[in-house]
Amino acid sequence: MYRKILVAFDGSKESRVAVDECSHLIQVSGREIHLVCVLHDPSPYLLAGEFVPEPALAIDRSRMEADLKDAAAKLSERGFSVTTHLQDGEPVDVISRLVESVRRQATIQAALTLEAETERIRSALLASISHDLRTPLAALAGAASTLVARGAVLDDGKRTELAPSIVSKASDMS
Repeated sequence: MYRKILVAFDGSKESRVAVDECSHLIQVSGREIHLVCVLHDPSPYLLAGEFVPEPALAIDRSRMEADLKDAAAKLSERGFSVTTHLQDGEPVDVISRLVESVRRQATIQAALTLEAETERIRSALLASISHDLRTPLAALAGAASTLVARGAVLDDGKRTELAPSIVSKASDMS
């Protein structure tokens, strides 16, 4: 199943059908839909007599912003994660840059997810090692402190019993 879907949207009937098709997709966790509209300024190589006034371009931008917003709302109502992109430039260049940007974001997200999982495993390992070290260390410290505090009053049998316990717990730690 595709996780990232790019729809080239220009407000035409065909692009509206593409948005409608997306709205019927099965919901998948993490799926992203990118609606892309490229405003392509008229070529500087216009034929004689052709002219596109600046206000017409502004009106076109406003209309496309509204159309993109409506298309995104339709998909959002169905629970999809939608990102809109309204950019100026050559269509192939704009879409190529957008695809590369989405790929970089996915790579970064994967790295962050891996980092979080690595940190979780590291924390669990340290907690386990800490527990494994504290248990014999506590027994070792207890036996040694008994020898130090009460060594003079302990009989030889008890001292002989504590010494191997200290050695055993020390070897458990190594």
